[in-house]
Amino acid sequence: MKRLGVLVLGLFPLVGCQQVNQPSEKKVDSPTTEQVYQAIVSDYETALHAEDRKLPEGSLVNPISLDMTWRYGGFEEVTVVSQEVDLDQDGQKELLVGAKVPGDEQEWTIYTGAYGVLEGQVVDLLAPILVEESDNMLVFYTNNRLSVNQARSDATLVTAVYQLKGASFEELAYFEMPLGGDASRARDRRGTLYSQEDSEEVLTTALEHGWEEEVLQ
Repeated sequence: MKRLGVLVLGLFPLVGCQQVNQPSEKKVDSPTTEQVYQAIVSDYETALHAEDRKLPEGSLVNPISLDMTWRYGGFEEVTVVSQEVDLDQDGQKELLVGAKVPGDEQEWTIYTGAYGVLEGQVVDLLAPILVEESDNMLVFYTNNRLSVNQARSDATLVTAVYQLKGASFEELAYFEMPLGGDASRARDRRGTLYSQEDSEEVLTTALEHGWEEEVLQ
């Protein structure tokens, strides 16, 4: 920490010079990654159980993720879950946050938020991916893959596969098509048309397994 003042010593010929006391400094340690992760989970829980679901000022929680957690978790009955996991096996754990979703036979988990560390600071990993006014569905996999399905407000359905690399998700495959339209009219980023069979092959190749295999719970 840089000092706020410089103590200057002077020699004076007069006796009884007045001594000026400098204000004391107290070093404040920066919060650890673990503490920031805990604060993020706490912000989810606090906001989701508040009437207005308002996040505290300065919160790192993604508002889109918060809304997803609320809806998938059953609204007022939402149960927040979290897990720290090293997705890309680089020695730094990421934080996943989501909700328990009741099923016919058992509960299952949908993760709606992901946070990691970039240059010593905790960041929202999904900020470039989640889209407002869309239905976002995320599935994380044990082999460092993330599949995203988005039904967007412009009547477009997007399906994409990502992998975590460093502190950002790298896009491996991407297709979009008219919502409720012909699946054979899927287009990639370059606008190239794919049949349903071909686009499915590209996506599962990027995923390296079937859609329901190796799901991270």
